Amino acid sequence: CIIDEVKSKTMQKRQEEWIEIIEQKLQQCVIDVETIGDNENFTTAIIKATEIAAKTAEREKKEYLANAVANSIEFEAEESILMIYLELLEKYTVWHLQILQHFLNPELGIGRGNEYMGAADSPLYRRFPHMKERTDLVDKIVTDLQNEGMLSSGNYMQSSMTSNGIYAKRTTRLGDEFLRFIVS
Repeated sequence: CIIDEVKSKTMQKRQEEWIEIIEQKLQQCVIDVETIGDNENFTTAIIKATEIAAKTAEREKKEYLANAVANSIEFEAEESILMIYLELLEKYTVWHLQILQHFLNPELGIGRGNEYMGAADSPLYRRFPHMKERTDLVDKIVTDLQNEGMLSSGNYMQSSMTSNGIYAKRTTRLGDEFLRFIVS
């Protein structure tokens, strides 16, 4: 059957890429191979992340997953919080994650523009010019992130504000904690 053949090849390719990414990430960690399996958060994270990795072709998302697995080694919170973060990571697209990271520090990587007035979307589109063509999707993603408590509420994407407002941090405590978990 054609579907089974395509599915089999795709799954194998995705699994091979995931193993390469996760092995490379874990080699950077200080772990005891003999006892790492006793770490419940790590075990939960590696199982869930492997399932998620099989469902995506995006290497960048797999890298976020590998960061989450590595960070789970020393994750001090209960498993419920770990699972919430992993489920959010499964649900979010790379665009969600890029936008969330952007609003943690809108100046990072692009510096301040010379705007005296403008909207919060200006630096976002300078950092990710390909998103400007789909402002409808960006607005939806920002609303998703706001509704889930990752970004502060408000209509700052197109609202006129001063330069300080344009470059203000907009992530919440939950958004900050989630990003610390998924970013190296």
